[in-house]
Amino acid sequence: MRRILFLCAVVFSSCAGFAEKNPASTASGSADKPELWIDRGHLVSGPGRGTLVVIGVSGRMRNAESEIDSALDDAARQIALYRGLKGKVVTVIRTGSGYHDFYLAAESELKPLDEGAYAAYRKALRFDREKDLVRTDQAVFLRCVYDVPGLLPVKHNRITGGREPAWIHGGIVEIPGYISAVGFAKNQRYLNETIVRSRESAAAALLARDSVYIETIIQDQLNMETIDRETIEGELFHFMVLETWIEPETGSVWTLAAAKKN
Repeated sequence: MRRILFLCAVVFSSCAGFAEKNPASTASGSADKPELWIDRGHLVSGPGRGTLVVIGVSGRMRNAESEIDSALDDAARQIALYRGLKGKVVTVIRTGSGYHDFYLAAESELKPLDEGAYAAYRKALRFDREKDLVRTDQAVFLRCVYDVPGLLPVKHNRITGGREPAWIHGGIVEIPGYISAVGFAKNQRYLNETIVRSRESAAAALLARDSVYIETIIQDQLNMETIDRETIEGELFHFMVLETWIEPETGSVWTLAAAKKN
């Protein structure tokens, strides 16, 4: 990872920052038809032999077909991100002279390199309504398969029988040919929103491992503050989610993801 540092001293009285959204209450719910790929908040996806498995997620709706359509849209976006994504992550850390003068906020932007291919990706997805569709009281999960000739499986944890996977406690999961990272999101108003945020957090963590990194430090001499602004920009290819863990107590979501090494 390349690191570029800028340092400047200025006098000013205010600075715009980023605000984090407050988490709302949520629950993971219990699946009414759990399969091997989903069990008590643990979801497994990722590469197989010549195929990529993605799990599209939707919020609950009045119409069952609308739920499937929404989950398919989410799955198609994941395929687009797999083909290539461009990302930017900005983190602002403000520290002052007082004991409680500390502020941290982050904002990320992730875009597929080929957003126009959604319809084609969605059309190419395969799923079985009997085996690959799971509804809970909070969300709808749709397991979809996308053909990727030459893709090979990777070794990582599997269903743990309701126990949290070891990778949420830190450390790098070594996957030959890939870089890996863990994303996290506190519970949002809807479970599907939390899952998407956690997925994006994992992508941002991957970018931080293998991208251009720019740091700007601004010293506010008038207010005795230091503002550290970190910007990470880069591209990822073959981004894929390997596992998702929904904490039963809090509804927060952890995501283990990987991407090809540059």
